[in-house]
Amino acid sequence: MMKIEENVSLKDYNTLQIPVKAKYLVRIHEEKDIHELMQSNLWKVEKHCILNGWANILFTENFDGIVLKMEMEWKAVVEDWLVEVYAWENWSDFVEWVCNKWYYWIENLIDIPGNVWTAPVSNIWAYWVEISKYVKYVEGIDLQTGEKQIYSNSDCEFAYRTSIFKHSLKENFLIIKVWFELPYVDEIYTPNVSYADIQRKIEESWNMPKTPIDLLKIVRGIRANKLPDWHKIWTAWSFFANPVLTKFERDNLEKTFPNLSHHDYFEWGETKVKLSAGQLIDLCWLKWWRTNNGKSGTYEKHALILVNDWWTAEDVLEAMHHIQNMVFDKFGVKLEPEVVLV
Repeated sequence: MMKIEENVSLKDYNTLQIPVKAKYLVRIHEEKDIHELMQSNLWKVEKHCILNGWANILFTENFDGIVLKMEMEWKAVVEDWLVEVYAWENWSDFVEWVCNKWYYWIENLIDIPGNVWTAPVSNIWAYWVEISKYVKYVEGIDLQTGEKQIYSNSDCEFAYRTSIFKHSLKENFLIIKVWFELPYVDEIYTPNVSYADIQRKIEESWNMPKTPIDLLKIVRGIRANKLPDWHKIWTAWSFFANPVLTKFERDNLEKTFPNLSHHDYFEWGETKVKLSAGQLIDLCWLKWWRTNNGKSGTYEKHALILVNDWWTAEDVLEAMHHIQNMVFDKFGVKLEPEVVLV
């Protein structure tokens, strides 16, 4: 039977470790729990928040309503090239499991924090791999009607670091499962090693990765060297999304700043230009920066990462606004938080 917990701390359910509380917390262990909750009087009068991607969320205050915490786990290869997985499965564990079964093309996405739910919602992207290319279907429950729905890849409205689930369906659609369509290594493994850091690692070792696990280990090493360990340092990892400009905007910016890192990005039938948010922040002399009270700031090895030194939500927001203002004043570029603010 569904259990409703009251006045629950969310500190352990967000990797920034912000000490906020939920008025109610409901753990979803099976689909019938969702339907039971939706039929309750509590659901009719209280607002709700879905806590699936606990690594990519900032609670700005106590949540005066129901927090849904998905705890359904299961995964299997259901057909050739087709893998089915519940949304609460740990993302990195899932990627490693897939690679050990000799499926590939998502090994570049190892150690992105969060659960499988995060992958389609935020259309995760790293080391020149974007998950939208491999999502076949997303299954979930409409939280207004209670009906089960399946979205095909084309229905998901994938764009850079976003999807329909992050915007128009936010809080109204509970993702239960995701199907990924992945190739299987028959004879020849063709890894995506185009990212510069990966190429350098291969050149240093004089050894091209021969299996998905080989490349996974290379990417894992790169990430461990430049990103904080969330078990030791509280963080939401990449706090801001890389800004996307039109080519006209990029050309104008290049007149003043000719050496900014960028690459073309094709979105909704138009070629756009993606800048490096980390570089923009770094050029504002904000790497290893701290707010006046010393509680919040950027990580010493990567300007895009905000780390937690016992801050409150107010400290995080102060750091966020300061970084946004500095970058806009210098470059005229607005940084948008990738982290979901609640």
